[in-house]
Amino acid sequence: MVLSVTVWLLVLTGSLTTQLSLGPNLQCSCDLPETTVFTVTNQRNETGHWNTEIIARQLECSEDGSTKKIQPSVEARQEKDVGRLSIAAHIAGERSQPGSDYHLVPDHGYYKLHVTGQTWQRARLTCAGEGTHLIILNSEEEAAAIKKLFTQHPKFNSTTSHDSAFAGFHDIYDEEEYLTIFGETLKETGYTHWALGQPDNHGASQVSPGEDCGGVNRQGELVDLNCEEQHAFICEQEICP
Repeated sequence: MVLSVTVWLLVLTGSLTTQLSLGPNLQCSCDLPETTVFTVTNQRNETGHWNTEIIARQLECSEDGSTKKIQPSVEARQEKDVGRLSIAAHIAGERSQPGSDYHLVPDHGYYKLHVTGQTWQRARLTCAGEGTHLIILNSEEEAAAIKKLFTQHPKFNSTTSHDSAFAGFHDIYDEEEYLTIFGETLKETGYTHWALGQPDNHGASQVSPGEDCGGVNRQGELVDLNCEEQHAFICEQEICP
């Protein structure tokens, strides 16, 4: 995995020290549980060249005792009085795995179909509590794997429907502008196969927002669902490349 950030610095004279924080909004099974902090010191010498020092902490990874080492690299160049600093960190370490009730799909990740219904927000929090996230489909192959997962659970508990489960996307902010829980558009996920007649925002009125949360049906197709209804849901933990 590679994290990268580009920072524009205005350098007039002397030196500059700053800290850059890369948060834990990662999606793979080797995600960092804490913020990664880089300390960068820039100093331009008398000839106009920059000397740059970057320090990154080695962080403890998770409760299982595994660690991840940060191996940063830095590149800086002078453009008049503005410097462009690029930082890339290569993170390597042991991958933590979700619970034994998660199903491994090779080349894709770990999945769990929760069959007891919850609202979309409660489902999202449940996945997060298990170190995973609501599923985001990225390919036809992944959708096919989810179809097989559904076949293991023909009936759900305390749900509005037995045909669909919550997934990690929504159009809560703007109607028909679907975003994943990580802020990507559906097009960016690589999978936009909607079920016939979907999305339909069923039940929308002046007093009801309708169906603003995303889901996936037993055919591996995308559907829109009412966020406040009780539905099954699928949690996912991707396999890092």
